[in-house]
Amino acid sequence: KKRSNLSGVCNSHWKERRTVDSRTCGDRVRVLRKGDCVPDISCFRDPSKIMYYLRDYIYNGKIDIEDNQAIYLFELGDDLDGPSADWQDLAVLVDLDEPDDAADEDETFVPYPMTVWAVDDTNAKLYFYELDEEGEQVVNLEGNILDVHTRKDIEGLTIDDNGVIYLMNNVGTSQLYKIPPEELDRNGSTPVHVTYIGDTGLSAGSDSSHAHEICSLQFVDGVLYGLGTHDKKIYRINTETAQVTVVGTIQYNGYYRSDGLARGADGLLYLLRTRTHHTSELWRFTNFPDGHIEKVCEVTGSHKLEALTAHPNGCLYMADDRQWYCVDPVTKEITEPVAIGTDIEGMDFYYRGEENRTNLGTPPEVTGDGGEPEPGPGTSLRLNVGLKGELFFPFATNAEDSDAPGSFKVTYSIEVTTATGATANVTRTASISTANAVNVDGGTLLYSTEYANDDWIVIDNAFDYEAVPLQNWYTIGKFQIDKIELRDAQGTIIDSLPAGADYFCNWAYDSVAYGDQTFYVSARCHDVMMNDRSERSPDFGMFWDVYPNTSSLGVGDLEDVADIGTLTYGTYQTTPYCQVDVKNDVFSRIGELGRVHAYKPMRSLRLWSASSADVAASDAAILDLFKINDGLLRRGKVNINTTNRNVLKALFKDVTTVGASEAATAVLAARHNGRTVHNIGEVFAAVPGLSGSD
Repeated sequence: KKRSNLSGVCNSHWKERRTVDSRTCGDRVRVLRKGDCVPDISCFRDPSKIMYYLRDYIYNGKIDIEDNQAIYLFELGDDLDGPSADWQDLAVLVDLDEPDDAADEDETFVPYPMTVWAVDDTNAKLYFYELDEEGEQVVNLEGNILDVHTRKDIEGLTIDDNGVIYLMNNVGTSQLYKIPPEELDRNGSTPVHVTYIGDTGLSAGSDSSHAHEICSLQFVDGVLYGLGTHDKKIYRINTETAQVTVVGTIQYNGYYRSDGLARGADGLLYLLRTRTHHTSELWRFTNFPDGHIEKVCEVTGSHKLEALTAHPNGCLYMADDRQWYCVDPVTKEITEPVAIGTDIEGMDFYYRGEENRTNLGTPPEVTGDGGEPEPGPGTSLRLNVGLKGELFFPFATNAEDSDAPGSFKVTYSIEVTTATGATANVTRTASISTANAVNVDGGTLLYSTEYANDDWIVIDNAFDYEAVPLQNWYTIGKFQIDKIELRDAQGTIIDSLPAGADYFCNWAYDSVAYGDQTFYVSARCHDVMMNDRSERSPDFGMFWDVYPNTSSLGVGDLEDVADIGTLTYGTYQTTPYCQVDVKNDVFSRIGELGRVHAYKPMRSLRLWSASSADVAASDAAILDLFKINDGLLRRGKVNINTTNRNVLKALFKDVTTVGASEAATAVLAARHNGRTVHNIGEVFAAVPGLSGSD
């Protein structure tokens, strides 16, 4: 998928890498029918893997499926003869059935009753609505909302997978609150106490000048998002601090007000276009959260729609201050509106907590001769670590041939805890392939183009879907890069980091995660000869840039930040004040010290200053500590503060990268401005332009 948060239900959600036609059954497709032998395929890193992922369809070494079924195995890699060709990139089980014109059109099973939790903005009350099979509502008061820090203007409500209600109060600024499940007693005579989380800092109010207030909330894969009512911004909201981050902007030419956001049964994110004096509209994101949207339909008869939610039965429910609407986003059919007596400005289903919940299209369980019930959600958690990397040889072109590395390995540790208490604490070492090479400024960059995915980590009994609340979350308490090691073709270690017994860097996910997630970290070294620091070193930040930071795992697509295959920080040949060289010979003159690495990122010893602002940082004083002969020459033979141009020209002949005349002019200009020097090193350090720009 283009992004991990896309549902995958639209073709636009996917990137096309390779097209394989199963009809031709070419080299990239294998078809298995009932009774076929299990293919003898040498799977990548694990010879039992094909047996493992087909285990539910194997009996006595044969494929055990129905006569009307077939299994298609696809291989999408580049090398069909290499060890990575294991035909497990895509496995599809196909059922072939004859069309049944007499199928019962009423075989859709919808959960009833359906409970909607909603907030009434006018009176700051929390309600729950129960819908029966005829769409009739039973309105129930949960209670008056208390403990809001300011005057109440509550707009926006959503519920997480654990039944915690989140809502936004918009007075002065948008402030985030939550209601824990134990606060809900379905007794209208008792109040509802909210818990203050934090202030988003976004200005709030009743007019468009308060463009940033948030009136719509929705969880997407465990992350809370909100829409700016007037500014078209898409915000990610931290549920611990209420800190907001702009992650996108609604792409609409003109004014767009939105007071509702919901994730539909199809996985798409729907939003309202709220119009005060016109018919409001239903829209949806085509690629959340990048902001591209498309119109679904007008909500006929609607006024100022300010609440939106969705249910697994496929319908979207929305409300203005007069009526309740139900819209099928596929057919665009609008059920006859139902009058309500409350001003709903935020609502959401907590269908996961309903006793009679059944997903759309799933029939009731059948036992006996009718067959086994359909399997529910899996109770295991599987994790997989993928790695990319790059190596730079700064002094050799075509190093992939002359100095090809033998192995490039990363040792990592990961600690995971699940909702049921099941855990994993694993340390592994994985190899990284750097099969691509490019010559860059006198050196060679070797890099990965695809992630090297290590073996799966499986945590059994990680989830319990029968528990109330659901035990369906997990946390990553630590992901740590322990060690990175590079060996040559003879097995000799030629680079290893960090130095000593410390670890390189570790991270954690600062929230709980649900379902499929992609987490990432990325580290870029400023200088390949200075990569030995650990995160615990005080000067770690001088040598490494870490994304998103040195403590928290990022969520999303690593390709956005990894920058693998690009020499981000330049080379020794092009970076100012650098030109590091490793001379395999004796020094012929003292100035060659300027090619020695300064042990600062991308810096050689700097014996000169390009401008007066650079004078203080020069290393030129080191010149007075070295000599290249037996000391027959004595200091003082020539006055280093002389103003004799000819003497200066003689001194600087063949010494600097500018001509002797230019060097003499630079020194005389400094003397004219009152500059005097006390040693040879100071001549180079204190006279800008003495060595030009190199």
